[in-house]
Amino acid sequence: MTLVDRTSAGPAAGHTTADATIYVCITCRPAGEPDSAFRPGAVLAESTAKAAEGAGVRVVRVKCLANCTRGPTAA
Repeated sequence: MTLVDRTSAGPAAGHTTADATIYVCITCRPAGEPDSAFRPGAVLAESTAKAAEGAGVRVVRVKCLANCTRGPTAA
């Protein structure tokens, strides 16, 4: 089950609707790494959102895309 962070589920800045949606896992971390505040997936989500500003692309941060062993994930 994928849990969506509703704080980021709105349209991209400046748009009433999004032309595309990118889902980015914010809980991804390298296998075997300790549970910490630093999450590569969260960095990917932030970078993706910044790159998508004004492009009609909505970036939705989710809590799992079930691809944990392969690193940061977007769909």
